[in-house]
Amino acid sequence: MKKLNNHFSQAVILGVAASTTLAIAPVQAQTVAPPPFRGPGAAEALAGCPNDLIFPQKCDPNADVVVEAESISTAGLEGTVNFVPLEQPGGVRLEATDFVTPDGAPLTNIDFVPPEREGRGALFTVNTGAGSDFAPFQAWTGPIKDLYIPGTTTETAGAPFPNPANPRVRDFIRITQPPTGGSSIVEVNGIQVSGFAMDLNLVEFPIYSTRPTSTTISLGLELQGYLLDTQGRRIEEQFPLLPPETIISDDGLTITTINRTNVFANQVSGALTATFPNEIDGVPLRERLTQEPPLTGFGFDLTLRSTPNVRLIEVGDQEVIPEPTTILSSLLLFGGGAFKLKNRKRS
Repeated sequence: MKKLNNHFSQAVILGVAASTTLAIAPVQAQTVAPPPFRGPGAAEALAGCPNDLIFPQKCDPNADVVVEAESISTAGLEGTVNFVPLEQPGGVRLEATDFVTPDGAPLTNIDFVPPEREGRGALFTVNTGAGSDFAPFQAWTGPIKDLYIPGTTTETAGAPFPNPANPRVRDFIRITQPPTGGSSIVEVNGIQVSGFAMDLNLVEFPIYSTRPTSTTISLGLELQGYLLDTQGRRIEEQFPLLPPETIISDDGLTITTINRTNVFANQVSGALTATFPNEIDGVPLRERLTQEPPLTGFGFDLTLRSTPNVRLIEVGDQEVIPEPTTILSSLLLFGGGAFKLKNRKRS
């Protein structure tokens, strides 16, 4: 995964909660974790569209409503968005588990603080950029869900990492609260919306980047994004191409009517990164992350990039013509611009 530019200082660690006042206790024997599980995302939602889909039939089972896109060029949710804690100081609390990666890196539960162990933390969006579809949500707020690794001895509040039993974390991030004095309804690509939500489909194994005095831990994330309509429902955008295209075979015996619908799904990727000292009270960082009490880093970077995927659905209805010459003449006489003659064959 490409490394994302950090919009904040790399020195985001301001302190370690309770590390100087509480005794550090080891956790139980560690187990090598299975490979990260990837739940179905935007690509799978599009691949699962039935070939007989006709607007406004829903394609993505995780969407709530279908909305007609204003145009193909502007449909979908595109742009980069960065999140920071609403309350300061804020950060991530890494709770030890009994799992490690195949190369021995400790896996931890993730608690966004404050608050602690309540299953969620509050964030607001920043640095969206004027050209991003996220720009109307500048300084909007909403919760992010805490995460825990299922099957560990230290399961806590929040949602389990994506796994075969629970393949996605629905509404991992949900932004719906405008800043004071701001409108609760904004326009994105010609659609009236009340916010956006992101489902989490994958958390990659942590990557440790060590410097002389600090180590940055990076977790790659894959998500799927949704705009929310004025009632808070998750939107699936479609763009039907009308009128249908009608093709007459070379021998004039078959008329094929092609109904076309473009279906959009928003693929989101990025990383959660936090930086810690290489040693905590004389204990190496990796060893410290396998111990209690949990280690808290104040400050983190969460930057995500959304890119709309699109699939063109074509539905063909064939009809055998009993009197080709008569019907062909009728089409030319009465069909007007709704029909096209093409010298090609379609099955």
